[in-house]
Amino acid sequence: MAQRFLSNLTLLLILNLLIKPIWIFAIDRNVQNLVGAETYGLYFALFNLCLLFNIVLEMGLNNFNNRSIAQEPALLKSYLPNFLVLKSGLSLLFGISILLCAFLIGYNSYAFYLLSLLVINQILISLIQFFRSNIAGLQLFRTDALLSICDKSLLILFAGSFLFIPSLRSMFTIEIFLFTQMAAYALTAIIAGMMVLKQSGRISFNIDLELIKKLFRSTLPYALLGLLMSLYYRMDGLMIERLLGDEGAKESGIYAAGFRVLDAFNMIAFLFASILLPRFARLLKENTSIQKLLKRSRDLLLALLIPVVVSCLVFRHEIMQVLYTEYTSYYAEIFGILICTLLPVAMVYIYGSLLTADGKLRQLNIIAIAGVLINLILNVVLILKMKALGAAIATLITQIIVAILHVWVANRQYQISNTIKAVFCFVLLFLVGWMFSYLISQSSLPYILSFFISGITIFGAAFALDIVRYEDLKAWWKEEQD
Repeated sequence: MAQRFLSNLTLLLILNLLIKPIWIFAIDRNVQNLVGAETYGLYFALFNLCLLFNIVLEMGLNNFNNRSIAQEPALLKSYLPNFLVLKSGLSLLFGISILLCAFLIGYNSYAFYLLSLLVINQILISLIQFFRSNIAGLQLFRTDALLSICDKSLLILFAGSFLFIPSLRSMFTIEIFLFTQMAAYALTAIIAGMMVLKQSGRISFNIDLELIKKLFRSTLPYALLGLLMSLYYRMDGLMIERLLGDEGAKESGIYAAGFRVLDAFNMIAFLFASILLPRFARLLKENTSIQKLLKRSRDLLLALLIPVVVSCLVFRHEIMQVLYTEYTSYYAEIFGILICTLLPVAMVYIYGSLLTADGKLRQLNIIAIAGVLINLILNVVLILKMKALGAAIATLITQIIVAILHVWVANRQYQISNTIKAVFCFVLLFLVGWMFSYLISQSSLPYILSFFISGITIFGAAFALDIVRYEDLKAWWKEEQD
């Protein structure tokens, strides 16, 4: 039961597709509309600064722990107390480092106040993710699925009260938003911690300093990878806000408007990866072929995401107009470029999970270094010339190159067959889908109906092109039930 991939993935997707879009579009989007692009842009830049320093907080612990517990569940009892001590020290270092950096950058006292709240929230998020890495490592995906929506469910309740109750709405500020996050994360961390303790049984909190040192050294390659990936995926918002002077906060807010929708759909790829990593780790330890799982998950993920990307690209103006009160066509152009990055990012999640599960940290770090250098150079050049639009272009180019390198390394390592044929099918699906979506956009149908017809039809075309086969899905499901 614990090893079933498809059924657990289905549950995880259903729960997150019910909750997280509500959080992103009903709560987070309304926060930006209420406080304005400039204020939200500052929040977005500070949030990205936290994510850049997140590596000090994480040190690759979650990926290392997930992989280790998946291969040796008995390690939970000894790892848990020592990891918690290590994370406490890293949390203190994280807070000091990020506030020092903000001081050197030149942020004012108000930004420091917001950043202090963000630091606390990020520490709580990190604690939740650590507890979830234990649950996922134990292959308890149904429990992990429930935990994955717990914080957002509480946030919808807390923040939604301020946004949708008239008497509270007038009190709402970005600070209130941060405090509601803090309450939701704290409660979720308590719930997740209790679930992990239930699985570990009674543990002794005898601290083993030698084990802590060993764990710290073992996680360093994962930490470097996490830092580099955060840099080339998250530094755009911060660079926009810092490079563009007085225009920076607003441009960062406009970039955040498109990035928010990308992040919403990126959730699908992330959920695939959260289940794939421990599954790959278990298969590799058992010397079982990973090719079937890799191909099935890759093909299914792209069959789900290509319709999303194509439909969002064609209807980008309508989507941005309905989401944001400060909409201009500039919002739509940035969003159109950003949403295209969803496909290479998905490939990085799939192939990166495999390489991480197999401990190929050297190759992954080399790829990530290349990604950081490419993204940094492109951002400096393009942001100064094209503002937030330039950052979006830099992100797309970087993610395409990084995805190609992941696929190339995995193909060499595992001799994955029919990759060229698969690429041809994906490109064909994208082009056919775009032509159909464009044609239907010219009809007199309401754009919301046209959007959904487009997405469903393109997904159906994935079956017609044999990218996904009903017989394979049925057989896959049956294999898991046996």
